[in-house]
Amino acid sequence: MSPLARYHNTGYDLNGFYPFDQRNPGKCIIINNCKFENDLLERKGSDIDADELLNTFRQLHYQIERHEDLTSHQILEVADTLSQQDHSRYSSVVICILSHGGLRSVYGVDGFPVPVRNLTEKFTGSNCKSLAGKPKLFFVQACQGSKEQIVKRREGTRPVARARNDVIRVETDEDETVEDVIPDEGDFLLAFSTAPGCSSYRDPEKGSYFIQTLCEQIQNDCMRNHLLDILTDVKKRVSKFKILIEEDQTVKTIPSHYSTLTHKLHFFPENTR
Repeated sequence: MSPLARYHNTGYDLNGFYPFDQRNPGKCIIINNCKFENDLLERKGSDIDADELLNTFRQLHYQIERHEDLTSHQILEVADTLSQQDHSRYSSVVICILSHGGLRSVYGVDGFPVPVRNLTEKFTGSNCKSLAGKPKLFFVQACQGSKEQIVKRREGTRPVARARNDVIRVETDEDETVEDVIPDEGDFLLAFSTAPGCSSYRDPEKGSYFIQTLCEQIQNDCMRNHLLDILTDVKKRVSKFKILIEEDQTVKTIPSHYSTLTHKLHFFPENTR
């Protein structure tokens, strides 16, 4: 029995779901920026995140395209190329960006920012007609600022070799809002590893808290929950981590997301962990 049939038999209203062809779910682009120019710190542990994203979306039968250490111009080129392709036979598109970042922006390895809005707007209905009415999913592991929520160190702190953050300190307009990163139309989801204005963290040996939790939650729950419910669970889990950044200091963080999805999105994979 197909996954859709199982949901139908349990009383789900399939009119509230995005159509999803598990044989052709779409393309998944992974941009993994680790080694930067101009004395910017290497993002150790990011390869672990990229590997886990590849593993997760490959299980969901996405066509994976992975890019390493792209400049700001190359990031825009990859997005532009993807938006100009024909996605008629696909159900969705996924774009994952792992990099240093600032408020509403990600950075190329050349140290120049790419406003996330410049990426999302390439996939509007007018700019990418073959994705009109289909989910456009963006997952961003990057700082959105330099704010940190410091907490006292306690027993049970996750053992790490001092977590690293992905922030680049730049002047920003604090009056702008997260909504500025997504076009004013439906079927977009943008999930950040942290809240606007705040730092995000990686374990150099185990990967980032957001991406590792996201992948685990998708693999474990994608047959039971739709994507927005999964992201809520990811927020809950990540918010409980006490992240060691100094010998006597820990921080906490919480992911954020902005959605204009108009239906529930279930991945309906045939094989999950």
